[in-house]
Amino acid sequence: MVKKSKLEEKAEAAEKRKNMTRRKVFSMIRVFIYLIILFIYWIMPVDLIPDALPFVGILDDASVTAFVLWLFKQEFSIITGKELPEDTETPEKQ
Repeated sequence: MVKKSKLEEKAEAAEKRKNMTRRKVFSMIRVFIYLIILFIYWIMPVDLIPDALPFVGILDDASVTAFVLWLFKQEFSIITGKELPEDTETPEKQ
């Protein structure tokens, strides 16, 4: 295996930071879009299950909210850098 020069290593590190920053920005945009969609769903007069039905009517609102919260969790893990799926590759043996 050929060793990389320090300049090449720095260039790769800069590219990696650039890609991570881009992912974080797109994640923040997706979170904002999820909030808008959730708000529109909450105020929309038409539901999958009418809210007039006791207990069951709120079930669709709760399930959509739970799904959006799960999406938030996924996006915030990217934004905070705690979980980046592409960075989980095993390093090459030297």
